[in-house]
Amino acid sequence: MIRGLTIISIIMFLTNIVIGQKLMFGFQTGYGTYKMSDLKSINNDIKYSNIPFDTKLVTDFQAYWYYRPSLLLKFKQNCLGLIYTFQSTGSRVSAKDYSGEYRFDMTVNSHCLGLYADGIFTSFGNYSINLYATGGILYSNLKINEYLGVFDTILTNQTNEFKALNYYIEPGLSLNYTYNQLLFGISAGYFFTIATEDYYSGNNKQQKLYNSYSRTTVKPDWDGFRVGLFFSYFLLKDKDKNKKLTLL
Repeated sequence: MIRGLTIISIIMFLTNIVIGQKLMFGFQTGYGTYKMSDLKSINNDIKYSNIPFDTKLVTDFQAYWYYRPSLLLKFKQNCLGLIYTFQSTGSRVSAKDYSGEYRFDMTVNSHCLGLYADGIFTSFGNYSINLYATGGILYSNLKINEYLGVFDTILTNQTNEFKALNYYIEPGLSLNYTYNQLLFGISAGYFFTIATEDYYSGNNKQQKLYNSYSRTTVKPDWDGFRVGLFFSYFLLKDKDKNKKLTLL
C-alpha cells in the first residue's frame, strides 16, 4: 500500500510540473556538414583496387538537409524536453567507358533521440539570443552497393547494410523572435559524434566493417556544423502576454 501511495504521489508531482509549465511543439530544418572520415578513406582507397577503369569521385558525403522535431516544456528562462533528428548523406565513385561501367555507392543516415536544454543569454524586445545543447543516442545506418559490368556481363552487383549505436552532443547558439504564441529563429551549432561502436552487419556485432587496405574498423562520424531555421508553437496558451518565449 505504501508503495502504491508513493507511485501515485510521484505521478501527481510530475503532472503538476507539466501543467505548471507551457508545452510547445517545435520543428527545425537546415543544412549539416558531415565529416565521415572513415568512410571517405574507403573512397580514397578504391583507386588501388583491381578495377579495370579510371574511377572518379562524384560525391563525397556532401552537406545535406537534416530534420528536427521537438516537444519541450518552457520554464521561466529556459526550455527542457525531447528532440529527434534525422540526417543523411552519401557518396559515389564511378567510371564508365565503351567496355563497361563501375559504381561504388554509400548512403548513410542516422536517427538521433536526445534531451534538449536552452537558456536565454540576452534579450531585447521580442528578440533573444539563447545558448542551447542537445545530446543523446545516435543510431546510424549504412548501405554500400558495388556494381561492375564489363561489356554485357555483370561481374559484381552486391549490396551490404551496416548499423551502429553511438552517442552525440551538440552545443550552439540561436537567435529567436516571438510573436504571440509563435516563435521563429535561426540556430547554429556543432555536432560531435561520441563513437563507441563500429559499423557491424546483421545482429552480429563481431561482424564489423573494415577498410580493405588499412584493415581498421569503420565508425560513424557525423561531426560537423548544423545551421537551421526553426519555429515553435505553444500547445497551451500563454496567459501572461508579457513573458518571453524561448527556443524551439
